[in-house]
Amino acid sequence: MSLFLETDLVAYGRWPVATDQLETQADEDAHSVSDRSWGLTALRPQEPRMYGGNFPWVNAQYRLKVDGGFSPYQWLNGLASRLLSMQDIIFKADGSFCRPDDPSPLFPLKGLTLHWRYDVSRRRMYIDFWRGSELLPWRWDELEASEELRFPSVVPDWRGIGHAGSKTFTYTFLSAEAKDD
Repeated sequence: MSLFLETDLVAYGRWPVATDQLETQADEDAHSVSDRSWGLTALRPQEPRMYGGNFPWVNAQYRLKVDGGFSPYQWLNGLASRLLSMQDIIFKADGSFCRPDDPSPLFPLKGLTLHWRYDVSRRRMYIDFWRGSELLPWRWDELEASEELRFPSVVPDWRGIGHAGSKTFTYTFLSAEAKDD
């Protein structure tokens, strides 16, 4: 789970939507956000949002590993996850998150709330970012489950792409139950 400082979040504003894009929005919504090749990271699908669910990864402990790199976004997200003690988290059935040692919801935090949802047709998990009651349409994470499980874990690892305006960064949620390679 990645976080940006509030000043970074506000700087991107809302997605621009040209009138010629509105007619093709329904067709575009049928594709994954990572499949699009627009100048900016494309508008994300506007399907109904049902958070959480009863999946094998619910209540399993995960370790967040922000990928290294020279990108300022990679560096900021790694720092933010350490400062907020978010290296170990649990996906809750209601779409919220908590820490392994504390069952209370991890969010809201500084006015920001994150919820996860799983899209069965796309086989992807999405993490939506909310400020109060407003969905932040320019900020979301898209995660894909690993094809194979790591012994002795019974839940997948997740490879994530964080979207913040036109910028992206990568990270991984690793099953804490699995043996490190």
